Amino acid sequence: MDNTEMSVIEHLQELRKRLIISFASIFIASVILYQKILLLIEIFMRPVEELKFDLVYFSLIEGFMTRFKVSLLAGIILVSPIIFYQIGAFIFPGLTSKEKKILNYMAFYLSAFFIGGTFIGYFLVLPHVLNFLISYSTSYMNPILSGSMYLSFIGIFCIVMGIVCTMPLVFLFLAKQQVVSVKTLMKWRKYVVAIAIALELCFVPSSDAITFIAIVFPIIILYELSLWILYFKEKRRKKRESV
Repeated sequence: MDNTEMSVIEHLQELRKRLIISFASIFIASVILYQKILLLIEIFMRPVEELKFDLVYFSLIEGFMTRFKVSLLAGIILVSPIIFYQIGAFIFPGLTSKEKKILNYMAFYLSAFFIGGTFIGYFLVLPHVLNFLISYSTSYMNPILSGSMYLSFIGIFCIVMGIVCTMPLVFLFLAKQQVVSVKTLMKWRKYVVAIAIALELCFVPSSDAITFIAIVFPIIILYELSLWILYFKEKRRKKRESV
């Protein structure tokens, strides 16, 4: 993918175009999801129901703002393929038809990993995070959960987990563009593994080995898989250049 020469004004115009498409997509998806917002809120409240807590509100407009936030966060997840495509189209403008096809594949796989990460975050990680955060403070405080803060926390948490799960593909793409070398990623391996294990030890009970493995292993496996794919690709590229 080769960037064509563009002036600063052309770059700004391209950025505006991509932002308009992205925000318009999020807006339309959010409006559609707002019609089904009670179902979404019911899904988001399930972890709290298991912990036997009720959500409360502290201002007259908090109920409206909560529905708006939930529909907005859900809209971002729903239109993530469009967002990823627009980001790629901005970074690499003036693509040929073949390059656009590659970009479509990248947007699809990034979206699949992103949405998969949000499900992993919600079903596997979030219950332990909530249990840890709530039980940590109940010894000296009685919890009263704001509906707005709680639902926003869940939405943002799931989106962050989705972004984390896209990182191996991002590394793969950066290495393919020779922005990051395999040697650098291999040096980062021990830090990635250590951080993944440290985070899970904070939130997952040590006795729950199955859940711990189910959460940590996919991150490590995806990272290792990316490294080996990049290794063989770089080795093959160097072999072609030496001929």
